[in-house]
Amino acid sequence: MDPFDYLYESKAEFEQSQRYVKTDEEIKKYEIDESMADTQRALYLLNKGYSEQKVSVVYCLPRLLRERSCQNEVVPKILAGLSSNASGPSPWDDFELKKCAAESFCKILKEGLLQEHPELLKQLTQTAAFVMKSDSIDLLKEWKSLFDMLIHKIPNQLVTQELAPVVIEMANIENDPEKREVAGDFFESLAKVYDSETFPQFIL
Repeated sequence: MDPFDYLYESKAEFEQSQRYVKTDEEIKKYEIDESMADTQRALYLLNKGYSEQKVSVVYCLPRLLRERSCQNEVVPKILAGLSSNASGPSPWDDFELKKCAAESFCKILKEGLLQEHPELLKQLTQTAAFVMKSDSIDLLKEWKSLFDMLIHKIPNQLVTQELAPVVIEMANIENDPEKREVAGDFFESLAKVYDSETFPQFIL
C-alpha cells in the first residue's frame, strides 16, 4: 500500500475521494510516480495534490520524521501552508487538514521528534499562534491539545511573545461569549506555565 493512501482503507473514505476524480484526465493527475522517494512524494503532494492527499501527508508526518530526515523540507512546508494568509480560497483552509495537523504535531511533540530542532519548534509556535486567531470554535478546540503540549516544550519567553498575546486577544470583550469561554480554557493552561506571582502580572 502506498504510504500516503491511508484514506482509502475504508469504502466510505474511498467514495469520498471520488468527489475529486471525475474524468480519466483527473485520474491521471491523481496518480503519483511510485519511483519517487517518500520526501519527494510528500513535497509533490503538498504542492500539487488534492486536499485529501495533503491531509494524508500531514497524517503520515510523525512516521516520516521517525524513519527519515524530512524536517528540512516537509515540516517547514506544512507549517508555512498552515500559516499562509492567502487573499482567496486556499486548500490549507480545510478544517480536516488543520485538525489532522494538530493531531500529528501532538504525536510529534510527545515523541520528542522536534526537540533537536528549535527553529522548527519556533515555527510551530508561530503557526499555532496564527491558527488560534481563527473564529472557528471547533478549530480552536482541536488545537487546544497541541497548545497544552507546546507550552511545556518551548521556552517561557516564546510562550510570552507568541502565544500569550493571542490568548489575551481571544478573551477580548468584543468577541462572542463562546470564544471568550474557550479563551478561559487556554488561560487555565497558561497558568500552569507561570508561577502564582508572575501570571497575574502578566494578564494585567
